[in-house]
Amino acid sequence: MNFQPAENKAVQRVWFQKTNSDMLKTHLKKYDIILASASPRRKQLLEELGILFKVQTKNVDEDFPSDLKPDEVAAYLSTLKAKAFPGDEFNERTLIITADT
Repeated sequence: MNFQPAENKAVQRVWFQKTNSDMLKTHLKKYDIILASASPRRKQLLEELGILFKVQTKNVDEDFPSDLKPDEVAAYLSTLKAKAFPGDEFNERTLIITADT
């Protein structure tokens, strides 16, 4: 079967998003996903994607070194949040999602 993409760019985009979303959900089914964030927006985004997850947060001191560049702060804080979860709490099927903005 030879796939012919739709002429309409909007239809192509919707097909691509749906296909990728379905592939993502299928791939992620093998993981126990933890959203390490109390952000309602992050929770909403995962729910809209149809991804099964649970919310689990840890208290993290969000101070960061003053010499970090602005574009490094979010990555630094996300890493701190991930490190707050001891490795012995989870297994190789656990996927922890951390974020900061």
